[in-house]
Formats: sequence, C-alpha cells, structure tokens
Amino acid sequence: MIYKLPPLPAFSPPSSPLKPSESKRKVESSNSESSVIQSPPASIHSSPSSQSFQLSPNPEQLPLESVQDNHMDVDAPQEHYHLNPASESHTLWERRALLFANPTLWSPIPDDLPLLAPKGWLESSLIDWYILKQITSSDIPAKMTFIPCQIIADLMFYIQSHPEAHTVPEEIKAKWESLIPPQQQTFLQQHPQITTHAAFGVQQANHWFTVIFDHTFQSVYVFNRIFLKTQQEKKTRDNWTVWKGPQLWKLVADLMNWNPGPIPDNIRALSWFGNGSDCGVELTEILIDLILNTAMRIDERGIWPLKPHLSCSHVFREQMLYQILPSVNEAYQFWKANHNLNIPEVMNWNNDIVMDIMQSLARQRMACHECTLTPNSMLEPTQDVSFQSPSDPAGHQDPDQNLPIPHDGVDILTSPLIDMEKVKRKIIRIDPDFDDYNTGPTLQETMGVPNHIKNFPIFNQTQLDPLSIWSLWTDYGYRIDNNFAQTFISQSPEQPEEHYLPINHQSGEHILLESIKRWDLTRRNNTREAISDISFLGMQELLELPGDSRSGNGFDLFIRGIKYDPEDCEKEEMVHLDITRDAVPTENVPVYISVDIDSLIWKTHRLHLKASINIHMAPYMQTKPPINAHNRTYVNLLKPQTDIQRANNEYTTYDRFEVSDIPHIHFGHLQGGINVWIAFPRMTHKQQDSPYFATQILILVQDRWFAFILIPAIKKIYGRGSKEYVNHSPQEYKARAAGKTETRLVDRIKLQELQDQIHTIIQEDRDEDLNIFGSFFFIMDIRGIKLTNKDRDHLGNDPFEVLADVIPALDFDYMSKPENGECVIDLGISASPEAEQPMVGLWNLTKVDASFAQAGTNTPHLFNVGTLADYGAVSAEYPIDRASVIQMRYRMAYNLIFEIVRGNIQFPENSDAYAANGTFHARINQIINLYTDAKQSSYGVREELRASIQTVKALLPVANQKMAAYVNAKTVIWIPSRIYFAFWIRRIQELKFLQTRVAKQRPSNACNLTLLNMYLIKTIVTNPREDSFTRFVLQDLNFQPSSQRFGIFFLTTLHRHTLAVHQMEQDDDSVIQHVTSMNGKRKQCQKDIDEDPRRTQEYPLGTHPSWHEITDILYTNPTLIVNTNSNLQVCQSGNGQIHEIVIQLFCKWTHNYTRTINPIFLTEPENYPQPENWHDILNFWTVNQIQDTFHSPAFLPHKSHWKGLPGGPKQLSFGERFKSFFPPLEADFLTSSVWHLLKGIGYLKDYHTFLSTKSEHDILCLQDGLRAAFELLE
Repeated sequence: MIYKLPPLPAFSPPSSPLKPSESKRKVESSNSESSVIQSPPASIHSSPSSQSFQLSPNPEQLPLESVQDNHMDVDAPQEHYHLNPASESHTLWERRALLFANPTLWSPIPDDLPLLAPKGWLESSLIDWYILKQITSSDIPAKMTFIPCQIIADLMFYIQSHPEAHTVPEEIKAKWESLIPPQQQTFLQQHPQITTHAAFGVQQANHWFTVIFDHTFQSVYVFNRIFLKTQQEKKTRDNWTVWKGPQLWKLVADLMNWNPGPIPDNIRALSWFGNGSDCGVELTEILIDLILNTAMRIDERGIWPLKPHLSCSHVFREQMLYQILPSVNEAYQFWKANHNLNIPEVMNWNNDIVMDIMQSLARQRMACHECTLTPNSMLEPTQDVSFQSPSDPAGHQDPDQNLPIPHDGVDILTSPLIDMEKVKRKIIRIDPDFDDYNTGPTLQETMGVPNHIKNFPIFNQTQLDPLSIWSLWTDYGYRIDNNFAQTFISQSPEQPEEHYLPINHQSGEHILLESIKRWDLTRRNNTREAISDISFLGMQELLELPGDSRSGNGFDLFIRGIKYDPEDCEKEEMVHLDITRDAVPTENVPVYISVDIDSLIWKTHRLHLKASINIHMAPYMQTKPPINAHNRTYVNLLKPQTDIQRANNEYTTYDRFEVSDIPHIHFGHLQGGINVWIAFPRMTHKQQDSPYFATQILILVQDRWFAFILIPAIKKIYGRGSKEYVNHSPQEYKARAAGKTETRLVDRIKLQELQDQIHTIIQEDRDEDLNIFGSFFFIMDIRGIKLTNKDRDHLGNDPFEVLADVIPALDFDYMSKPENGECVIDLGISASPEAEQPMVGLWNLTKVDASFAQAGTNTPHLFNVGTLADYGAVSAEYPIDRASVIQMRYRMAYNLIFEIVRGNIQFPENSDAYAANGTFHARINQIINLYTDAKQSSYGVREELRASIQTVKALLPVANQKMAAYVNAKTVIWIPSRIYFAFWIRRIQELKFLQTRVAKQRPSNACNLTLLNMYLIKTIVTNPREDSFTRFVLQDLNFQPSSQRFGIFFLTTLHRHTLAVHQMEQDDDSVIQHVTSMNGKRKQCQKDIDEDPRRTQEYPLGTHPSWHEITDILYTNPTLIVNTNSNLQVCQSGNGQIHEIVIQLFCKWTHNYTRTINPIFLTEPENYPQPENWHDILNFWTVNQIQDTFHSPAFLPHKSHWKGLPGGPKQLSFGERFKSFFPPLEADFLTSSVWHLLKGIGYLKDYHTFLSTKSEHDILCLQDGLRAAFELLE
C-alpha cells in the first residue's frame, strides 16, 4: 500500500474543520508495514508571475489507489502545525526529504535562480538551500550550528520593533525548528560543541557578511563586513552595533538555549578584497568551510580569525547551480506526492534561463585564469539524493527520474507530442552561386581589438583618433544563401489545431501560496509588517465606501488600501480587491466572435508585386530605425569563414539573427500602409563598446547607397522620355524632399529590372567599396489592417480573399512558396460582449498562462492591468525547435480596453508630474475624460497568433469554434463598464491628488514617489516600460508579492500626513536629476538654522540673506519666510461707506481675477474663491491657501523694499501696483481682452461707475483705501 506523509505547512486551504491533532491521529492510524514514497513526474510549480516555470497542460494524476488508501484530510488548517524532523516515525531519509519539501525553502528559488549568473547578488533562498543541502547530504558531523538567513532576517526585523527583547517569539522558534537538519538532532547528543558555535550570514543594505558567535569564549568573529579595494587583509575590532549585533546576540542565545550572560566585548573582524557582487557566494563558501571542514580557525596568538580558503566565484556559482537544479526539482516532487489537492503539473526549468546562466558562467570561467585550473569533475551535477526507498534496496529507479534539461523552455511531454522523425521537411537546394562567399573578410579579420587589450590604460593613451565611420560600417563577412529566410522547416504545420487556443482545465487557480496568503512580505533589508484583519471588497463596494471625493477616505481606500471601521476609528483593516465580486457570470454574457488578419511580415531576397511601388530616393532621416523593436521574426546568416575554412574552401555555419538586429533603411511603400524595408546583413555588427546591435545606418553610409547604387539603377530602368525626371543628384533629391520623402514610381515589371541593376552595380564595383551593400534582402511590413478584412462577409468568407480584394498588390501564392522567402501573418480573433449593459472583458492570467504552457510556448511575459493580481495581458514566443515545425512564432492575448488610448494619449513627463503643473493635470484629465466616455461602450478581449500562411489557412475553419470554447472556459472575466471605468477614474483622481500633495509638501522622497505615482497611472491604461530608477523603487516596495497579496498594489506604508513611505529611499542626486532635469544639489541650498547664529525663528534666513537664498527658499518652501497676519485691518476713513465699498470691490476683484485662470489649474473643479469680508480676503491671499486652491503655484520675489540687492529695473510695491488692477476710467481695452469683459460685467464696471458718479474727494478716499489694502497684502 502507498504510505503518504502529512501535508507540509503553508499550503493547505483553511476550509476544513479538521484540527491538526485529528489529522495526526488519522495518519498514525495507517497500518502500513512498509513505506514507499511516491514520486510524480519531474515538475516544478510556480505562481503566474514566475519567470522560470510554466504550468503544464496535461497533469498526470496521482494513482487512484494512493488517494483511496490515504485517510487524511489534506485540507486541514496548518497555521500552528509543524512537522518534527526528528520524529521516530520517519526514517532519516524521509526526514531530510520533509525538510526540503517545505515550500518556504524551495518556492522562492525559481525567481532567484538567475542571480547565480556572474555578478548576480544572491538572495537568501539560494544561500539557505545550498548550505542546508550540503549539511544534510554530508556524512561529516557539523562543527557549528547553521542558522538560515531567513531566520536571521526574522530576528533582525523583530529587533527593530523590540530593541530590548531577550527572548525569541514562538513563531520564529517554530520556524527555526522546522529548518534544523535532521541528523543534527542526533549529533547533538554526541557532539555538544555544535551548539556552542552559531554560524550565519547577515545582510546589511545589499551586502552579505559572515558572523560566528562563540558562546564558549564569549567571542564574535566577523568576516568581510567591509571589503577592501586592494589585495590585502585587514584585522580590526568590529563596531557590531551598526548591524544590531548586541541585540542579535541576545536572541541567538535564547534560540540556541545558551545561558544568559554578559554581552561579549571581543568582536574580531577580518576584511579582504571584494568586488561588491560576490559577497553572497563568499558567504556561502565560508559557512560551508567552517561548518563541515575546518571549524573556527584562530591565529597562533589566539586572537584573530584566519581567512578561509575561497575558490573562484565562477566555479562556486556553477557548483551551486548544478546542485540546486535537481534538488529543488526533487523537493517539489516529494511535496506534491503527499498532497491530494488538484495541483497542476508544471514544467521543468525554463531552458532559456538555465542555459543563459550556464553559458555566462562558462564564459567567465574560460576567461578567468583561476577557473581554467579547476578540474571539470567539480562542475558536474551531483546525484546525492534519489528516491530509492528502504523497501527497494536494489535501487530500481525510474530511468527518467533525473532527465537532462529539455531543449525547449517547457517539458515536451506536457505539450502536444511531436515526433520529429516523422516531420516532412522542406527541401530547398542550396545554390552555390547565390551570393559571393569567398571574397569577404574572415572571422579573424573581423574580431578587432580584444576587450582585455582595449581596457588596458596604455591602449587608450595610444589610440589617439576615434574609429572612423567606414571602419565601423564595413563588411563583417556575413552572407546569405537562398535558404536564409526559412525558420520553418516543415512542409506543412504539425498539429496546428492542438497548439491553437488549448484549454487547460487544471490551471490551479484555486491554490494560493501561503507566503502570499499571509501579509508577510520580506523586503531586502529584512523588514516586514503583519496585519491580521483583511476586508475583501469589489470595485463597486470600494466606490461606495469613501463618499465625496473631497473627503480623505478615498486616499486611504484607493492609495493606501486601508479601511477604517465606522464605529471604531482606531480599528483598521487592509483591503483586498477582489474584482470577481463585480463580475457577471460568463454564461450571462453573449459574445460575438470575429476573425481577421491584422499584420504581415515577408522576408525575401526577390521582391515581387502585382502593382507599382514608390521607391524612396532620399535617406531615411528618423531618429529610430524602421524596425525599432523585435518583431519576432528571424533570418539565418552564414557566419564569416575562418582562415582555415577559407583556405580549404569549406562551407561555414549559420547564426540566427533577429530581423530587427540587421541594419536596414526604407526602400519603398505602397498604398494601404505597406512599407518595404531593405536590409544589409554584411554590415551587421554591435555598437562600439556596447552589447546592442547597430541598426540605424548613418547618413553618410546611406548617401553612398543612394548616390552610387539606387539612383544610377533608377536612371537605367527609365526610358529616354523620362530622363529629366530621374536625372538628379542625391543632393537634389534631399533638397526636393525637404526633410520629408521623395519617391519615384516603379511598376511591377520595372521593379524586377531595378533589382537586377542593383545586383549588377554592386558586383561590378571596383572603387567605391559598395560590397557592404551586397547580400541585401527585403522586408515587407504591413500593420493594422484588421479593419480591411474584418466583418467583410459581403466580399467573402475567407480573409485571404478579402485581402486580395482590398490589397491587390500582394501575391499570396508567390509569397507562400518557401523558395521566395518566408511570410508570417497575424491571425487575430476578438471576443466582443453583446450584453444588455456595456461590459469590459479581462483575461484571467492564471487560465491564459496555463493555456500558453499547454501550447508549448516559452515562459510568457505577463502584464497586470492596473497592477491587478491576476488579470491583464500575456505574450510569448514559441521555442525555436517547436516553432520550426508547427510554423507558429508568437502568441499574444490582450484586452481591447487598450483601444481607448491607442494613439490618443500622451502621458505627462516626470518633471511635469513632479511640479504638478498645468500640463500634468491636463494630460491626466484627458485620461479621465476618455474613461468617462468609455462607460457607454463595451470592450472585449483579443488573441493574436503570428504564424505562417499555411498555418493560418489551416486554422481559419476552426478559429471561431476554438475561441468560443476558450472564452466559455472562464478564461475571461466580465465586469460592467460603468463599474470598471468608475473605479479607475477614482483611483486616477486619488493618485493625481497624491501627486499634488507631493508637489506641495516636497517630502524627502518626492522624486521616488513621483516615479511610483506615474507608473501606477500608466499601468491602468498601457504596459509601461520601467526605467532603472522606477525598477529600484518597485523592488524596494516588494511590488509583485504585494500586488498578489492584496489583489492590486496598495501603498500600505505611506504616511497619510508626511507622505513618508517605509522602505522607500530618500531622493539622491541621480534620481532628482532624472525626474526634475535639474541639478540635484539645488535642494540642499536650504541650510539648518543652527548653522548660522544670525538665523532665528523670526528671521529664518538671517537678517541679511542673499538674493539667491531668497529666490531658492521661495521656490522650495515659501511659507518659511512669507506669513500673513490675519488680524490686519484696513484703516477706516472718515466715510464708513467708502470703507465698505473698498472691501466689496476687493472681494469682487479677488473672485473675478481668479476666474480668469484656466480651470485645469484648480485643485478642485469650480473651486474659485468667493470672499465676503476682509477676513476672507486675508485668508485667501496667503501662500497656504493659494497652494490649496491652485496646482503648483510659483512665488517670485520683488526688490521694492530691499537694499543692497543685485542691480536691475526698479520694481513697484504692491501698493503702487493697485492701478494695474484698477485702471482709470479712460483706459481702453481690446475687445478680445479679458479686461474688456471685466469692464463690461465685472468689478471694473462697479469701479468705473464709482469714478464717474462720485466726487473727487470720494474717489481719492477710495483709491487710498485700495492702495492700503494692497499694501496690507504685501
């Protein structure tokens, strides 16, 4: 019978009433005589956001008997349940497996695996896993107790909130006990010295260092906390208070059951050279050496620790990689074998990521002298753990148990199986005369100066002149053959229907990792917050809670994600956004399916058309190349021959290039948005001292193409009667183009002659080095043509027939033949809701990701719309080998709400957002207006597949049926448009309000907070590109796990008053420069009052501030020196009626004058001031009130009352300026002027009426009163 171990903590849904004790009794009731631990097929599970795994489409279920024989309810809650690794009911091997099957150990590794690449900064998951694996697999008793990094992180966090604590919380102790290596429990009896030394790693900022606590001699040893910049060793006494060492000693002593004693004062530190990126690798190697090999080694005097022997970091990284890969796989197998939950099979490691790591490490090893001396045997994968059970002493194991990593990024067994031996391949005979193969440079001639010589100082000193254009844009030896465009090798697509929109019913969306269930999000500096009360709310429920937009409730709900109890204001709950509460069931939403062809890309060496083409006659002048992003198409270029191959006339091999990496320019265009580019593969190279390809051909190089090749060829194909129209020089063509475009029409017959002439000119050239333009090929690019063939039933049912009618220039029969190149087209299919009320559709990422995995794609890229946890868009390429036979290149699923802003939106610049100026508010209001109008419309979802013409033709008959079944499988969630757009409008408004506060208060993290706000706004409507500064902010805030935990990203640690954000760093000069485009030092001009005794509370800048200090403080913090006394009163004249008129005119002037300001500058709509008395006037004309009323106002100084200031024109005081606002009666204004309107119906009408009807004495009294009022405002 099958014996199944209890489920591990952290992965059981909290639905069953079964208690842990009852669960344990049920397990013990099993009367098995022997135990066989079942191992399911090799697989790894990860969340949809993982970049290293994919869900499998065909899960292999556990044997039925294993489910029936197990009498334990696996749904038992596990909050306080911990397996005892030393339990006598399990063998030592089983206890080891239980230790590593704990998901808290293995689940973070998929995302952290790429950090094993050179210069990767290791995370604690990799360090803990590798060290624990070494300890448990070794027969050597441990000489010290290893405390995992995550336990130390927990202790460091606990110290922050309890600096005087002497005892470790029970939950940390329980977690520590679950991570103790099994054999260590046995060794404790025989080797008590294990407990007298504790070895662990501490993370300070982004640096790892090793610490040894010696309880016997009350000593602390620290290794390389501050690494040196020179090759030497330094021995010092460490200031361990910097990294909370004394408090950590107390907690570790309690964790290790040491007798409490005095804090040690013998803190010895050893430092040596470090590079800043291998600190985690050194930590791991040091701990393994001390724990298993040498123990603590002290110098001859017994004072200073000795430096452990360290191997090259590249070798050690490879060792870690080869051991982590199979061991994590086995841990997952063991964990899954002991659960009856419907857990999806998942695929092996993404081979692209793994191979990139292996290759980068191998390259580093080959380039390093120390690494080349390492025996190869050290780099082989270890096989120290197997699934051989005690009842199977012979060790009969599944031969496929530890398979090599598959060639694709997915497990080939879970995707549609393709027998490569039965695939009928295209046969295109290679033409040996197709290109010029023996005249180009060899590989050795194109290698250039090696980097290690370039970086040598003497090289830079002797290299006086920079490399010329023609030394960079030259022939690098690449050539093409007549098979260069063929990346699809099969004669016909293999199993196209099986790979198109497959449905994976076992996507596992109901399983939520415990690390995501609990608000326990560890940051880089090992801090976390714990909040127990969580309120699950939908979009509509959130909209109903805050009330008026002017209240502060919206800020807490939509930004911070905090809900306050209406009866108890001190009680707060975290909000989890669950949009399924707003969703309409799929069966209640009728959907219309429509199929179309959206774009076309054709690579060919011979351009053939059915219509004329306009040939460009002037250089391409845009800032970016025509194809400025990877379009998921490739070409195969023949690599340059080596010297030996050239001597022996041997054929070389291919290199696969992205089409976007080949230098190219425009060649021609046709009606209907059809562009034709021409590519020059012989000039393929990377930019100087850069990893990126140079694809933007320089103007001087283009001039040679047009002057010596294209223009002469055009002249030759035109007849005698047309010479006057084509007989121009390149300069004349550029002048005629005037920076735009200049073309000549060439018919389809002349087009063939033109191509022949171009080849002839290049081949016959002897003087102008035109060979760099040889081996050229064409790229036809047609985009956005879905509307030309969508819903065109009146023209035909076949989109190809419709395309032939609306774009007659294309010859699809010619384009589909492999000898004429390779053509891929985008098959688009949309699902549009037709419900009674407008609806919005969003793809469910878990379901769609599972479908992508079942289709056999690479690891997809996920875009979470508005940072929603599980809804958005997905895109992925197919692995090269699979794509070559199924003839599918790329798949994408996105939401049609993107059409609202496609081409209609321009986001504000970071500098505009930082200042919260009118441009910022205008552009944000544009988004709000677009979403407001969208409430009346429905938006569905769309799938696009980039594939060959043959594949698309095979899928067209079944596309509608496949899409209907796909949507009905609940891959889409439908939300009423009024709810969806209202929610995002409110969130944008709250983010805009937050940014306005940032601009006003200017906290120390203003720039970082601006970047975050702009990113959150952009994610609502599009998929923004993260710059490095924004990426750092998101990493510090633990962005992805937080979004998963709360359904959307909430800024939970944002202080509602100071706008300080826990875990967000203060702005430094680089981020200030990036956001504001200003010198970061400008912020530092404001000095501390205590630095200058002349600076007092009354005179913050001193009694004699400089003009620069005045202007700077008005820019940064005007309230520091500008204050208004609310008790100021206008001196009443003898005529009390005149006094009242002064106040009335001033009230009306304030209202009318502010009404002339564009409303986009108002913080709240129609919030113009309406003062009624003198007190209201004084309250409004203050810095604080103006900042509250208008967005980002600027305050400028004037020099009317200052002495000793820089020279310049005289400036009037406020009192002298009153006539500018109260002009005399005879003043005349243009009818288009706002003053003309104020004179007709505003305060000027009242003022001029007074001037024309009252006596001179009254007029003078009125003007004196107005002047006095302005002076009081000053």
